Amino acid sequence: MKKQRFINRWMAMIILAAAAAGLCVLSGNRNPWLSLNACLAEPSACDGKWVSHFREPVIGALLPDGFLLMQKRGPSIRVRCDTTGLVEGEYVGIKAVFHKEGYLDQAVFLVAHGRREKIVISAFPALGICIWFLFAFKWNGRKRGLEPTTHA
Repeated sequence: MKKQRFINRWMAMIILAAAAAGLCVLSGNRNPWLSLNACLAEPSACDGKWVSHFREPVIGALLPDGFLLMQKRGPSIRVRCDTTGLVEGEYVGIKAVFHKEGYLDQAVFLVAHGRREKIVISAFPALGICIWFLFAFKWNGRKRGLEPTTHA
């Protein structure tokens, strides 16, 4: 009985893993993400296609007809769009049409206001858990392990 449940459990995991892998392959074939680096490597093949994959894109210099999109460890590229409300140095989520001349237009983007501050704030719970851990457990040298502290 236990052996049969064990086999059934493994078969269920194998079937679910195969289904997940199949969905990943299907998604990659039907709707592939096009990266800016791939477009710049083959500009004529990617002309007029939507680019949606960048390496931590940041708004660079603001220009009269758009802005310069800077990437972490990657090339920069000009984006032609309306720049009202944009601030230099902000992270941005972007999807735009690539042109073989070396610019993007028809950009759909979302500025991540306060991204750095949100990262700092999200570190506070982790710091609190570490401090709680230091008070909740103590090192026992004889047993060479942690044990809960007793607060009486």
